[in-house]
Amino acid sequence: MKHLEILPAIVLATTLTSSCNVYVPEHHQVIKALTNSDKLPLTSCINPSTYDTQQVNALLEKPSLAPTMSRGPFHPSYDKQLQKFRNDTARKLGVHIFQAPKELLEASYNLHVPIIRPLSFTDYFRIAQMFTNKFGVSLEVATQAELYAYGAHAPTPTDLRSVKAATAVLNAALAFDNMTVEAVRLSGVKRIKLISGAKAGVTAYVKPSTHEGTVYEDIENNQYNIEPTHVLNHELYHLSDEHECGDKYGNADPDFEILNGKRHVYTGKAFDSTFPSFTNSDVTQRIRKLQREFLKYPYVGGVGSIANCPVIKKISALSESIVAYSDYHPNVGEDKAEIGAEISNTNNYHDLINPENGIMNTKFRFLLARLFHIAPKLVTYYAEVGDRPRPFYNNTDTSCNQIQRLNSKD
Repeated sequence: MKHLEILPAIVLATTLTSSCNVYVPEHHQVIKALTNSDKLPLTSCINPSTYDTQQVNALLEKPSLAPTMSRGPFHPSYDKQLQKFRNDTARKLGVHIFQAPKELLEASYNLHVPIIRPLSFTDYFRIAQMFTNKFGVSLEVATQAELYAYGAHAPTPTDLRSVKAATAVLNAALAFDNMTVEAVRLSGVKRIKLISGAKAGVTAYVKPSTHEGTVYEDIENNQYNIEPTHVLNHELYHLSDEHECGDKYGNADPDFEILNGKRHVYTGKAFDSTFPSFTNSDVTQRIRKLQREFLKYPYVGGVGSIANCPVIKKISALSESIVAYSDYHPNVGEDKAEIGAEISNTNNYHDLINPENGIMNTKFRFLLARLFHIAPKLVTYYAEVGDRPRPFYNNTDTSCNQIQRLNSKD
């Protein structure tokens, strides 16, 4: 669960029909076609084999064939090259992806441009739903006929006329941009219901053990979320976790929990900064400050001044202390969902698979190996299109020894 709200019912939700002319495999078909086992869901967690782990590490260590950002990450030519690379890789591996259509991107942009008259909620909903339908997922507005968790309720007509409702529905669709259809179907998600009024902090939630495949997403708490993909992927991971670990919300997972070592990471608090996390602003600022200090010193033989060594060691020590993706890790299941949500966010791989990013890196690779055991093609796709780690402060001792040798020759 990661916090969501409920919107009132308007007969806007339509079911996927053959007129969409899109290949959307059923959940059981994906299981049989992609996985090494058709006996899911399980009653206990899958323990990745040595082979799974070795294959994942080998995939992550291969040189990336992705286009470089020679003209900047947002240059049209780079975007085209990157999309072609993703399409070619997906086609080669037999997986399916869809890029957000121009109409959806323009609707999202125009929503916040004052000189352009916004569309109606019905129009935004139609545009968003056309895209989610490609993945076999219906977009729906919650009705008053159902009871919702966290104090949420169906949105009122006034709620739906707001900018926040339009933003939420567009974000829900944009989260599917470049996702693989197979990963979505493997999770078993069938619908996203827009709700309203959930308690503060709740952006979305699912009920894994019910097998209903519904993500409940809050329109108010999601409107300013800068990571709409992470919010949805967090919930999808909960659903996927059910197929990897059985109906226990992912909390009975000793193989994952032991990766924390002797650290008592799970305190039960919703948000806890006791242990450094990857997205913790304090940790991020401290690392950036150290990186700026690193850049003050001249390079020697392309490596760096001997004065860099203390800085490198500080950065390394801080990075190695990171145990979670975010401060939202009250228990095993939520910790996995926060880390697992980034499996399909291949733009972040350069940091997530950095060997010096401590326990979080170990846990991320473990979850990749577990997924590889079930669906090797998906992990291969993510690894091939994913960004590679930046060798900025890897191999600290080796780098410092090299710096010292180079300086001693001068």
